[in-house]
Amino acid sequence: MATSNDITLPEQGLAHSNNSSNVSNTTLPEAAISAQTDSGCGNPDQQEKFLQQTTLRPPLDVDETLIGKHVVVLYDGLPYPGVVKDVDENDIEVKVMHKAGVNRYYWPSPLEDICWYEKENVLTVLESEPQHVTGRHCQIDPITWKLIANRK
Repeated sequence: MATSNDITLPEQGLAHSNNSSNVSNTTLPEAAISAQTDSGCGNPDQQEKFLQQTTLRPPLDVDETLIGKHVVVLYDGLPYPGVVKDVDENDIEVKVMHKAGVNRYYWPSPLEDICWYEKENVLTVLESEPQHVTGRHCQIDPITWKLIANRK
């Protein structure tokens, strides 16, 4: 439940803001907003980018524009990042990473893990690919990870 120290944000990003009929809310602690504001995000372009990073952005449509984008999909109820390889009418083929710990993933080798997912199992389209935290392991942006981990 949101407290007076939390800010409620729409679950879908600004890129999808013209579709207000299907918007649910996700809360983000005010401390995360304050930390970003304190780091110099005073101009409107930086604020818009920050808000896009603080919302989950599931795809509204399945089309070729998704190919090559990084997404997070649900498999057996757990989130996995990956890259879109192909699309069908309502399904998305994703090459996914394997889990190594909390928000730690790696690309399996030598075999790739590629599977088709229904659109409903795509939690979000990521702004950027997961970043390396070690020579082999990557992580999703910590703010996006918090939204994924706290989803309802």
